[in-house]
Amino acid sequence: MNHSKFDTCQNCYNPLTIQGALKIKQEKELIQQDRDTLQKIYAEAFRIASEKKLSLEEAQVEATKNIALSDLKKEVVQNPLEIKAVVHA
Repeated sequence: MNHSKFDTCQNCYNPLTIQGALKIKQEKELIQQDRDTLQKIYAEAFRIASEKKLSLEEAQVEATKNIALSDLKKEVVQNPLEIKAVVHA
């Protein structure tokens, strides 16, 4: 049994406990979600820039807003009670 206060190795970041392994897995999933979101934003930005003849910077801002709004709408549909609780808190 590991009696260390660390869940992962401080040198190599290998898991030392089950909690450490779960933490690493969760971090990897969050990183992948970030990559997927960035990929959607860049694809949407190029589409917007082409259609509206905007600069890539302007198109990226618009794409980020569009993707964020879309994701928020999906979250509200999937978890309406959780969103309501957060809004009223």
